[in-house]
Amino acid sequence: MSTTRAPQAPAASARSVRTIHSALISGVLMFGIVVQFILKRSWVRPAWMSPLILNVLLGISVAAGAAALAFRRGVPRRSTNESADQFWAKAATPALRMWALVELMCLLAVILYLQSGSPAAIGIAVVGVLLFVALNPGSLEKS
Repeated sequence: MSTTRAPQAPAASARSVRTIHSALISGVLMFGIVVQFILKRSWVRPAWMSPLILNVLLGISVAAGAAALAFRRGVPRRSTNESADQFWAKAATPALRMWALVELMCLLAVILYLQSGSPAAIGIAVVGVLLFVALNPGSLEKS
């Protein structure tokens, strides 16, 4: 009887987590720039975006940001004798869940800005980017 082990995924390293976090922020910023300077000028806004729909979707965007802050509690604290790579081996998954919610907040707000031109939408997107900056890998390692 032969025993074979299923291949295991390598644990996330501190460098790869920082790269993923930077890519998430960069993607939001680049999408925002494309929307503002390229798409917004040529986009014909559809009539379906009523103020009620806009406000509901903006509320969902804000709720995603609030949920990300709640998910922050799920990221374990780093112990003093733990290396960064050891910490990220156990903290990468909860951190990525948290960042995915911030990404949702930002992208939904930018899409709503494209569709409606609402200053509130772009304001929520900016708050989301600031939330990304506040919840960076370095701050998660220190707490």
